[in-house]
Amino acid sequence: MVKRYVREYSALHDLACLIESALSLQIFWIMTSHFTVVFSILSKILGFYGYSDPAYNLENSAFTAFQGPSFFVIIFFASKVNSADEELRREAKSVAFQLSLKREHKECSELLDRFIQSKERIVLTAWGVFHFTRSFLFTSAGVLISYNLLILQLNAQNEKHAEF
Repeated sequence: MVKRYVREYSALHDLACLIESALSLQIFWIMTSHFTVVFSILSKILGFYGYSDPAYNLENSAFTAFQGPSFFVIIFFASKVNSADEELRREAKSVAFQLSLKREHKECSELLDRFIQSKERIVLTAWGVFHFTRSFLFTSAGVLISYNLLILQLNAQNEKHAEF
C-alpha cells in the first residue's frame, strides 16, 4: 500500500512540476494581460474613462465577457492544485500516524513520513512571480478595486483643482 502511494504520488508530483516548468511563463503573460483588461474594465465601470464609441463599447463588452471571469477562474483552479496537495499530505500524515501505532507497520509509517517530507509542496506559479493559492484570489480582487478607487480619488482631486 505504501509503495503504491509513493509511486503514484511521485508520478503526480513529477507531472505537476513538468507542467509548472513548461507553462509558467505563458501563464504569467496571460495573467498580466487579463489583469490589465480587468483593470481597464473596472475603470470604465467606475466612470474613470469616459470615451464612448459604439465599436469600442462592443469590443469592451466582448472582453468583459471572456477575460474578466477567466482571470479569476485561472486563479481559482490553479489554487485547487495547492489545496489538493495539502489535503493529500494531511491524509498521508494521518495514515503514517495510524501505521506507527502498530509495531509491524512502524517501518512503513517512517517510510511514508520521510517520503512526504522529502517532496516539496506543489504550488503552481506564474513564472515564479506569484503563487496561485486561495488567498491570491482575494488579494487580486482587492488590488483591482483598491487601485481603481485610488485612481478615481486622484481624478476627482484633479477635476476639483481644474475648476479653480
